[in-house]
This record gives sequence, C-alpha cells and structure tokens, in this order.
Amino acid sequence: MNAIIYLLVALGSFLLVLQHRRSFKLYTATGSFVLMCLVATVGFGSFGLHLIWASTVFHFIYPMMAALLPAALMGFLVRWLEVPKHRADSYLWGLGVGVGLLHLVLKQTLDANDTAIGLPEYLISAWFLGSSAFGLYWLWQLFTHSRDNHRVRLQQLLGLIMIAVISLLVEGWLRLMVPNLQMDDISALQQIATLQGPVPPLGAVLSMLTLYVLHLNVRRTRLVSLQEFFSRLIAHGLTALIFTLVVALSLFLGGRYSLHTGFQVWLISLLFVILLPNLTWSIRQISDHLLNQEGSDLDIIVDELAQQLRHVVNELDFANLLIAKIHESSRVQRVSIYFYDGSENFSRHSWLGWGGHPDSIHADMMQTHIRFGDVLKSIPTHSKRHNPAHQSILDTVKADLLFPIWKEDALYGCLTIQNKDRTGGFSNSEIASIADLLQNASSQFSTFYVVQQIQDVHRRRGLQSMAHGLVTQVQPKLAHTQQTLDIIQDPTILPDERNLLLESVTEDLAQLQTLLLAVHNISNPIDFVQSPYSIPEHLKEVVSTHSDQHFRIDLHTTESLPDVQASPEVIIQVWTALIHNAKEAHSSTLDITLTIGLCQHASMRGQPAVVATLKDNGSGIPSDILNDITIPLFTTKDGHTGLGLSLVQNIMDTHNGEMSILSTPDVGTVVTLRFPITR
Repeated sequence: MNAIIYLLVALGSFLLVLQHRRSFKLYTATGSFVLMCLVATVGFGSFGLHLIWASTVFHFIYPMMAALLPAALMGFLVRWLEVPKHRADSYLWGLGVGVGLLHLVLKQTLDANDTAIGLPEYLISAWFLGSSAFGLYWLWQLFTHSRDNHRVRLQQLLGLIMIAVISLLVEGWLRLMVPNLQMDDISALQQIATLQGPVPPLGAVLSMLTLYVLHLNVRRTRLVSLQEFFSRLIAHGLTALIFTLVVALSLFLGGRYSLHTGFQVWLISLLFVILLPNLTWSIRQISDHLLNQEGSDLDIIVDELAQQLRHVVNELDFANLLIAKIHESSRVQRVSIYFYDGSENFSRHSWLGWGGHPDSIHADMMQTHIRFGDVLKSIPTHSKRHNPAHQSILDTVKADLLFPIWKEDALYGCLTIQNKDRTGGFSNSEIASIADLLQNASSQFSTFYVVQQIQDVHRRRGLQSMAHGLVTQVQPKLAHTQQTLDIIQDPTILPDERNLLLESVTEDLAQLQTLLLAVHNISNPIDFVQSPYSIPEHLKEVVSTHSDQHFRIDLHTTESLPDVQASPEVIIQVWTALIHNAKEAHSSTLDITLTIGLCQHASMRGQPAVVATLKDNGSGIPSDILNDITIPLFTTKDGHTGLGLSLVQNIMDTHNGEMSILSTPDVGTVVTLRFPITR
C-alpha cells in the first residue's frame, strides 16, 4: 500500500501539470510551478515503482529528483513572490545536479546492490537536509521582515512547506537506519515494507497537499487562506475516515484486520477524495481532446469569456469581446449581437462572419414570443418541441441559434449564431453553457449606465479644467501681445525699440503655437513604430544623464527582465518628464525599481508586465488635486504649462500601459508604470 500512495502522489502532481499547461501566459510563475510538479511526479513515481520492483533504474532516478526538488521549490517561490535580485535557486540547481551526478558515480564505483544503504544515500539525504534548511531559512527571513499585508498567510504557507519537508527528511533518515536485507529471501510485501522504512508515507501525502495549496494560489493569483483550505480538508478527511471504517470493518470481519493496514487504507481514501475533482476534470479534458476537439475548444473559450467579461465596463467592449470569442470556435459562419435602441427595434450592434443578416429586428416580435430562459434554435417541424413563432424569428435574423440578453427583467438584446455547414452545430450542453454565460454576464448591463454617467462626469470635469488651463495660459500672452502692438503703433518710439518689441511679439506667438501643438498631440493618439525595448538598458542611460550631486537616482533592477514592445524615442519622454517632476518637487533622491508584475486595469488585467516604480522624497501632491494632475493644462504652479503628466498618461495609454500615482504631502510621491509583456 505504501507504493500505491507514492504512485497516487505522482499522479496528483502530474494532474496539476496538465491543468496548468495552457496558462503559461496568464502568470509568470506557472512555468516554474509546472517544473516543480514534474520533478515531484518523477521523484515520487520512481520511488513508488522502486518499492515494487527494487529496480536499478528507479533506484537511480528518485535520488536525482530528491537532489533537484529543493531547487525546483525555491525557483517557484522566488518567481511567484516576485523576489528581486534572487540567485539562490540558480545555485541550488547547479549544486543539485552536481550532487545527483556524484550519487550516480559513487553508486557505480562502490558497486553496491540496488537496496544497500551506504555513502551515496547519506550524500543525497545530507544534501536534501542542507539545501532545504538553507532555502526555508532564506524565505523565512524574507517573510519575517516583509511588511506585506499578507505576511501572516505567507508564513502559514511556509509553515506548511516546512512540515512537508521535515516529514520527508524524517522518513528518509529512518529509512537509512533499516538494516540491509537480501530481498530474494523475503516476500514482495515484506520487501515494500523494508524499503519504505518503519513509518507510513506521511511526507508524500503532505507534499501532495502542499502542491495542491500552491496550485490554488497560482490559479487564483492570490493567497489562499490555509484556515479555509484545511476546513475543507477536514471534511474530506472525515469522508475518507468513514470510508476507512467501512473497509476496516470488512477486513476485521474477514479475519485480516490490523491497525496499520486500516491507517494506510485511510491515507489512500483521503488521496482519492482530494484528487477526485482534478482526476475527473483531467479525464474529461483528455477524452474531449481525443473525441470532441471542437467541444473542448468551446469549453476553453467559454471559460475565458467568463473571466474576461467581468472586467468589461461598456456595451461596445462587451459586444466585441463576445462575438470575437464565439467566432473563434471555428463552427460559426456568422455571429451577430443586437441591442434594443429604445424605440421599435433591436438594432445590430456588432457582427463577424459572412452572409446576409438584417440591420434590425422588430421589437414587438421579440418581446411577445421570447420568455426568460428561452434559447431559440432551429427544430424540425415534425418535432413536438417545434415552436413556429421562434422559428419565424430565426428565419428573420437568418440564424440557427438566438440567445436572449436580459437587463434585469426586460429583454435588452440577443446574440445570433449561424452555424457553418457540416459542423453539426452545437450540442445541448454547449448551448446551455453559452446561455449560462450570457445570463451571468447580463447582470453587468445594469452597471454600464452608471459607469457611463461617471465617465461623462469625469470627461466634463476634465474639459472644464482643460479649458480653464488653456485660458490661463493663452490669455496673458494675448494680452501682452496686444499691449506690445499698441506700443509699436506709437510714432514716437525709436526704430531699435520697435524691433525689440516685434521680437517680443514673435516670441509670444511662437510660445502660443508650441502650446497649441502640445495640446493637439496630447488629445490625439501617438503614432510610433513598435520594437523590442529593454527598459533596464535604456533607464541606465537616463539615470547617468540626469543624476548629479544634488539629485541622486538609484536604479534597482535585474538583467533578466524581458523586453516590451515600445518606441524608445517616445518612452524617453516619460522618464524625462517624471524625473523633471521629482526635481521640481525639491526631491534629493529618486528610487527606481523594476520588477515583474501583473496589469491591473480591466482590458489587460492579469497580463504579465514590467513594473517600474519611481519613488521620490519631495514635497508631494495635495490629495484634493491628485485626481486632476493628468488633465492637460492643469497646474497649480506659476510658469508651468501642466502638460508633463498629461503627456506621460497619453504615451502609456498608446502603449497599452498603466500609470498610477500615490502621494503624501511632505513625504513624497510614488509613480507606478506597468508595461505589458505581449510576447
């Protein structure tokens, strides 16, 4: 039974690999997590097979995986936690490979049999102990000194990892103390018990639980409460205990019951209860991939839509995203979406595909014959479920399927689909999944109007502030120009004075022209050519240019940051404007930190990004004007145009980037820029 537990742990680790194989672009730590799960799969699987066959091949594999597991765990944690300037995992990888190879050499040199315990086994155990202790101590120090709001949850997670590692160490050392026996002289069950050692494989089970907790954290991109997790685990454990009691009672009645056997059955049952959802999901994914590729693709599309539609804030984005994803299923000839126009029709809003489709649908026909929960689909006339009114609507829109979209209790729109020929259309379960998606997403329509009102208020406020700033900038220059022209017309002034006044007028007009051109550039998208852009490399040049004895710029970065798609000629204006603002705020230092993170805004939320954080120690920005500082021409300082941060915001928008500003008066300002990684 010990061998079965190890094989189940290997199976569970491999199931986690399958679940994350499609999500490498969603979260930057996924690749490291998959690698860690693969190491665990090979390690526990080879040891389980070694217990059964005591084969030389498996005896060489699992020690190598034990040597690499601490490095794989460290590599995942430092990427998942976005630890800057880390090299600990690289050292562990190199030393782990060296220790594993040394184990193989010693095993061959000493000519030991498959099951003998000697120097190679002590070497692996000592390395596992030392590397694990080093990594856990390093991370514990990191969490202890962290001021993150989730520090307690991080320490709980590290505690779980420590318990799992200590359990594996205890099992390993107790296994080394078992005397060497000739396996040919004992039974297969005695062989498994001898190779396992005197304790049950609790370390393997705890390792599987740890991987599952880390899987939840990676999948949700947030820290999972261990109290919440273990409350559910206790429920699974009680379920498994009931199952164990039934099995144990059966063994007892059969005359072969033992406490040790009952405990092992309980562990097996617990693993099955925990792995059952993932096992079912993975089997379904594999069968769909082999037998129903189109259905598998549609499931993925619906899941992605459910996540992405949550971040949509207007009808246009909702419609475009919905029809683009549905059309992506490759079974759709044409997909259209209609919205009620407030009069007598449902007007076509967006569409993809080819073929004829009406521009509008009469509202009375829709509102009279469609009820909440209906999905209109073409049904043969001889069928008892054939609805002539529904078929008439489908014939009008020239579609095979119509999904109503509801806003509260009123019919607000519909999604129409015309299937491609010879594709078989959509199954009932697929139609139900799309209908459920629209029903859940339609609750957002009630918020679109509120969001639009808020955006209109901000837009009007921005226009008012921009108009006020334009008047403030232009009016004094026009007044000065007019005054100068009046003086020039005086016949008593000397020619040299007239020339000087004309130069002053020319200068004022040039400044007005420059101001109007800057406003025009800010109010229009910036045209630029995208190319790979290394933020650390270019920032080093900027820092060396602007840093001096009165203003120090400290750059904290790593050379391993990926490139982003941008225009160096345009981005340089961002760094220059922000550094200029820090100097104007009487800052003595500016700390610039580059890390890997995630985009926050709705359109790019969850996308990996290079995050640049610029923190100064200047005078700060008052809270009552913090929301207005990116409005063009808004300024509270004499002699300033108020165009710097507006230009930065426009450049970031053009690059699909993000900018956020936090400031405390008399403390300083923190500007955070996020550049999405699109490759």
